[in-house]
Amino acid sequence: MQNDGDYACTREQMRLLDKTAIEDYGINGLVLMENAGRRSAAVAAEMLAAAVQGVRDRGKADVGEKTMLDALVPASDAMAAAVSAGSTLGEALAAAVAAAEAGVQATIDMKATMGRARWFSDRTQGVQDPGATAVTLMLQCISEYVTA
Repeated sequence: MQNDGDYACTREQMRLLDKTAIEDYGINGLVLMENAGRRSAAVAAEMLAAAVQGVRDRGKADVGEKTMLDALVPASDAMAAAVSAGSTLGEALAAAVAAAEAGVQATIDMKATMGRARWFSDRTQGVQDPGATAVTLMLQCISEYVTA
């Protein structure tokens, strides 16, 4: 659990800012919520891009090598594109999930070239990559939580 020191402002301060924006400046509450959703989407897209870079740096792998990157990279790219188009967090996550699902399907025809799975390279063809599947399931869960 985070304490108040981990936030830019406290809950009470945020309520006061919202109230001031709505009552004193006439900004519609829905507009405030939509803007928060868009900024949340941008932050999430940045986090996903950082995850891609971290996995690439650590594993020295890339797309097409039957790894989690085969789902993570398309998801990150789709999320970034959705954010650029003005999507909210829920919309951007839906785009990321769809791209990740397509990435998982693409791994079925690949042979593993990285990690322990490369020892069984020929036998991995015809099976979707478990890392890519795990990434997709995580994104699906996050998306469902955000849009619930």
